[in-house]
Amino acid sequence: MPGLHSDHPLDEHGEGSILIGELGCANCHADLSILSAGHKIAPDLNDVGARVSPEFLRKFIAQPSVSVPGSTMPHMLDDLPAAEREEAAESIAQFLISHANSKLQRDPIASEESDSGRKLFHSVGCVACHDPHEAVTGSVVAPSRREGSITLGHLPEKYTLTSLAEFLYDPLAVRPSGRMPDMSLSRDEARSIASYLLDRPTIDFALPASDFPLAGQGREYFEKLNCASCHALDGVEVPEFLPLVGPTDGVEGCLSPNPEGAPDYQLTSDQIASIRIAISVGPKSRTPHESLADTLTRFNCIACHERNGYGGVADEVNPYFGTDEPALGDEARIPPALSEAGAKLNHDWLHKVLFDRARVRPYMHVRMPQYGEDNLTNLADQFESSDLAPPIEIPVFRGKQRGEMHEAARDLVGSDMLACINCHAFNGKPSPAMNGIDLTTTAERLQPAWFKSFLINPQAHRPGVIMPSSWPSGEALRQDVLGGDANQQIDAIWSYLEQGRTARDPKGIRNEPTALTAESEPLIYRGRSGIAGFRGIAVGFPGGMSYAFNAETGALSGIWHGGFVRVRWDSQGAGDFNPVTRPVYLAKDLAFFQLGREDQVWPLLPLMTEEEPVNPDPLYPRRLGYRFRGYFLDESKVPTLMHQAGAVAIDERTVPGDEKELVRTIHFQTIEAQALHFRALAGGIEQLSPNAFRMDGLQLTIPEGMRVLLRPAVEEGQQELILVLDLPSGSSEIRLRYEVL
Repeated sequence: MPGLHSDHPLDEHGEGSILIGELGCANCHADLSILSAGHKIAPDLNDVGARVSPEFLRKFIAQPSVSVPGSTMPHMLDDLPAAEREEAAESIAQFLISHANSKLQRDPIASEESDSGRKLFHSVGCVACHDPHEAVTGSVVAPSRREGSITLGHLPEKYTLTSLAEFLYDPLAVRPSGRMPDMSLSRDEARSIASYLLDRPTIDFALPASDFPLAGQGREYFEKLNCASCHALDGVEVPEFLPLVGPTDGVEGCLSPNPEGAPDYQLTSDQIASIRIAISVGPKSRTPHESLADTLTRFNCIACHERNGYGGVADEVNPYFGTDEPALGDEARIPPALSEAGAKLNHDWLHKVLFDRARVRPYMHVRMPQYGEDNLTNLADQFESSDLAPPIEIPVFRGKQRGEMHEAARDLVGSDMLACINCHAFNGKPSPAMNGIDLTTTAERLQPAWFKSFLINPQAHRPGVIMPSSWPSGEALRQDVLGGDANQQIDAIWSYLEQGRTARDPKGIRNEPTALTAESEPLIYRGRSGIAGFRGIAVGFPGGMSYAFNAETGALSGIWHGGFVRVRWDSQGAGDFNPVTRPVYLAKDLAFFQLGREDQVWPLLPLMTEEEPVNPDPLYPRRLGYRFRGYFLDESKVPTLMHQAGAVAIDERTVPGDEKELVRTIHFQTIEAQALHFRALAGGIEQLSPNAFRMDGLQLTIPEGMRVLLRPAVEEGQQELILVLDLPSGSSEIRLRYEVL
């Protein structure tokens, strides 16, 4: 259990409580559920035969810790004679494989993918929990194995390239407890890392057989050993809870040094002692700091983040944490300390980082893992309860004063005064020198009290940060702005940055746009834009057709023909993009939603104004069930965009059709049949036929016979076209044609 081997702050009771949760003790003993909040759920075995080789499955079932050192899966068959143990393991393996909906498939490993995977494995953060496989550049040997690190030597015997790549792409699908987090890999990246991890001499395991003569016997073992207490399996009932026997003073059961007739977790004497202490003392009232420390240790956040003197990147793997901006120092390559996170960060921003993949350090190579909202739903609250932010009032400037304060702040931030933009990007535009965090994200991320305190004394909050102090001891260095009043200057800068993307550029930011052209293959650009919002994706095709996609809401938000995009970036960093030619603007609001009734108002994107520049509903559309899941490219470099609307997985691929036409194929995957509504158009809509509609220089053709709602929109004089999608269980798709007139 990696977190318990890190520099954690827990006492023996805390260690024991985590062990009880990680080992799944409450799955059998209901009495222990009160000690195992957030306990780990065992992997989903329903389709394990399509992921894991038969040989590995049999060996692992027979002796888990031999196959995977440090595994939390207990030995269940050690009481059997060796021959019978092997037969039991084989029969259980056959039983599990017989449940799979598909078979394990072989595929070759490409050396170029393996090389790319090697770089990714050693840079995106895998080495925080898994030992590096090779020396960092300039070193002679790789670090030796760290205690508590998770070994990967068994992977070539366990997975095929496809099954490992699929697991790395979405590990929460089969391990929902998130101890192996989602590293925000694209499908290509996941395949590259899988290629690297498997590109070694492997056992040439056999693919699953077509018949399973021992499956019935395996089911009997599965039920007899109470495997369903941890692993829910279709068609197998969950057994009743077992009484807790001799938890503190006996030698019976799992806590015996040599368990007989009970699961053997291969526990050390120290681990047994910690569990006994936790059981004997029972649940303890915990301070917010202690509850937070428990969560950070349980999920091994402390492998990358330091907080209040514990945790942080281990010396052995520190060199593997890299950056594109080395001049910014360790701040640009090591994940930030969490010592003041609750007082520093807005609650909504914490949610975006934890669950929506929000990031403001694109120069940092390591990625923030995604552990799943079900697992960390209380973490933002724990930070807030632990780190109370002092109340502070920053004035709201209006009218003439607002303009004066913003102009003063713009001067201060610019290159002629405090030169903030010499180290910070601004509104997606690169700094003339180093490109630190974009200043226009400040008010979205930070709490004003922390911001003010940080500007006055940066070193007190982030020791070693290269950020200079422009208001030492609360005194302004620039006495020629706003009368030298430090409070007014900082308040003005906050109000100026609070405008976000609407703030005027300070002096020193480069503004020359660069035109991009899709010549021989499709071209993709990601960044902010007026046509596709904060998380825009522009896709251009040879021949002149282009579209923009809003990844925040899942909406195809614009289409145009002609040139591709102009970008403000000067060859580094991601910035604003705008279509080269006049586009047809489509709605940027949430695209897919399940209406409760057909007259229900469509949930629209919250509006921000100059007077109210902060998003009034920052959790939109996450609170409505929408998630963007990234994209992957096919051999032709055409992207498939992946998103989620409630329980419906959506993949879509758009390609040119006839002249000035785009063909958009949207694929749906759902477990149960259900209705989903798709807001396809919004504006001045003219219906040409039952399946053709025109709006602002664009014609949309939908499949014949599709049920539609053409109704007045919230905006006066506008209409909205909503497609009613009656989705069957399993896979389905629709094809739409967009023609620029």
